[in-house]
Amino acid sequence: MAIGIAPSRSTFDYKQGMQESRFRVIVDEIPSKVIFTPEGELADYIELEKDVLIAEQAETWINFKLTLPEDLAPGERRGGILALAVPKDTYKENIVMATTAIIHQVRVNVPYPGKYAIGKMYINNLELETPVTFTLALANYGKQKINNAKATIVIKGPTNEEIGVLNTDSTSIEPSKEDKLTVQWDAEHPGKYFAEATIEYDNKILKISQNFEVGDLKLEIERIQVNNFKIGQIAKLDIYLRNKWNTPLNVDGHVEIYKDNKLVSSFNSVPVEIQEQSTAIMDAYWNTEGVEVGEYDVSVKTNYDGKASEKTFSSIVSIDNIQFNELVSAKVVTDKGGSRTTLLIVAVMVLIILNIMLFVYISKKLKSRPPSQPPQQQYQN
Repeated sequence: MAIGIAPSRSTFDYKQGMQESRFRVIVDEIPSKVIFTPEGELADYIELEKDVLIAEQAETWINFKLTLPEDLAPGERRGGILALAVPKDTYKENIVMATTAIIHQVRVNVPYPGKYAIGKMYINNLELETPVTFTLALANYGKQKINNAKATIVIKGPTNEEIGVLNTDSTSIEPSKEDKLTVQWDAEHPGKYFAEATIEYDNKILKISQNFEVGDLKLEIERIQVNNFKIGQIAKLDIYLRNKWNTPLNVDGHVEIYKDNKLVSSFNSVPVEIQEQSTAIMDAYWNTEGVEVGEYDVSVKTNYDGKASEKTFSSIVSIDNIQFNELVSAKVVTDKGGSRTTLLIVAVMVLIILNIMLFVYISKKLKSRPPSQPPQQQYQN
């Protein structure tokens, strides 16, 4: 069985006496039996047109009344209407069954004496190259008008150091109305940040705070270097990494060696911690016993903070040296997996471009050649 309610919430501004609203009950089985029960602190003020519905169609409207007293406490008062789906032929008492239930929320905004603001912070445009937008949505829950509301936002880094201070324009808000304050900030580095907003309104203070991240967490694999190498011995691979994030990263890695698209060796690296916005060397050890001189592809995979980066280099192994030359592929993924799909796509694209260039070259050659003359016939006297 399945049951749905639309809309999911009814919101009322406080008014002593009766107000009316309704919602739709949606079922997937016809007929269906649905039982309604008011709940929460508003339960005593909710009156339903019916407590039990035998749904003979997919959607049915249910009306209800909300009668509020004079002395309801200020603020957002909450209640709801529980809709419980039960088998239509359930008549026995004292039975145990599994069923589906959903709640239609009922909210009442009771104004505060004087001036009272509530707010929420929204942070958008979290790419590094675009300004971060801070929006403070404010609502006046008081009985009096807010004449002057403005905000100061302090941006802090992951170690609680202050990075920037932003100031918004000011606005006024009528009772039971909403408005917003916006300001932008340019982040210099990707990473984790904390925004702390202080809203001043007519000699009162409201504080809102929120964590946010700018840019994508990326660990860059820059290059590989091998020193003092002799073929047949264990080669120490120095893998150079760069952390562009503003917090330290604990990194572990895995290296795979391929020759002619066949895996010839696979081994883990030594874990390393990289400080924020800095570089480090991750070591890995390749046993080259039985390895022949020639060309190899070296795939480096790193795992950090639930993400993974991968980069593949081409290399030439000689008797006393390993040269890492052309970068073949690079990518960042969000899990521990990896594949050689990127390398294959690059190779196919290169072949297509070379074929096009060859076709154009041959076409130009044929067009530039002078037209051939028919052979002359020779006659004998």
